[in-house]
Amino acid sequence: MEPSLSLSPSPSPSTGDHGSETEPATSITDLDVDALAHCTSYLSLQDVSNMAMSCKFLNRVAYSDLVWHRLYREQWPQQLPPSFTSGVREAYLDRVSALQQFKFVDPLVADFYTDAKPYQHILLDKNLMVLSQGSSIQMMKIDSFLHGRDFVLLLNDHKARVTCTRLFPFNETSLSRSESQSKEKILVSSSSDHSIRLWWK
Repeated sequence: MEPSLSLSPSPSPSTGDHGSETEPATSITDLDVDALAHCTSYLSLQDVSNMAMSCKFLNRVAYSDLVWHRLYREQWPQQLPPSFTSGVREAYLDRVSALQQFKFVDPLVADFYTDAKPYQHILLDKNLMVLSQGSSIQMMKIDSFLHGRDFVLLLNDHKARVTCTRLFPFNETSLSRSESQSKEKILVSSSSDHSIRLWWK
């Protein structure tokens, strides 16, 4: 009678009496903070804020300068982040807070070159800036600037230093004559020449 040969799988290596060997578990905390910060390049500011509140490790990632340098460049691409000792995150949040105090819908950073003399009065009204310097007044229309048109209007009718400038809704004056003027504003200025002038389109 010929001997029979049976083949069976060899037993897997075991550790003790409880199952087979397993690979050591890894987690997100095994990653380097800077490496993980690079992975946030597709996250919005809200996403980064949510990540910071999830756990202590991700909070460290969300607060790293690498993340906030990227957010700063995306928000203000033409302006380099300032190197403050408090960090880029604080610089970003301080700038956002300062811009929101002006209630700008879409903040814009632009450089305008003017005479090296102090301005006595500055008015900011949405996309309009009114600056007085001596006896002259400059009106800068940001909408015209964005469309490549002449955006600076010089008002030189005063004979002496401008002492006050104010903007009033056109429909609150007796000068309003049409519906199209209801959304416009009128500029009132006074001067040391004892005159008060009204300016509108």
